Amino acid sequence: MMLERQATLKKERNIKKVAAKVIEEHWMAYQDRIKLKDVRKYLWTLPYECRLLYFKFQQVKKDADSLKNDVDLLIAKKQAKVSG
Repeated sequence: MMLERQATLKKERNIKKVAAKVIEEHWMAYQDRIKLKDVRKYLWTLPYECRLLYFKFQQVKKDADSLKNDVDLLIAKKQAKVSG
């Protein structure tokens, strides 16, 4: 009887965790859409050349982050080989 109750409580807790994650994901997506909408409104106030520079900067920033992640991954692999 006690084991059944514990199993039921565990299932309920897991359902609540999943529900909280879904709600959080939707909330974050909503917040991202609002931020993107604000950025779009702001960009429309800028001249075309400035908007183009903004998008180029965003792409360079994204590429730099990707490159940094790749380098960090290579360093981690190399250190694992040396220590392993």
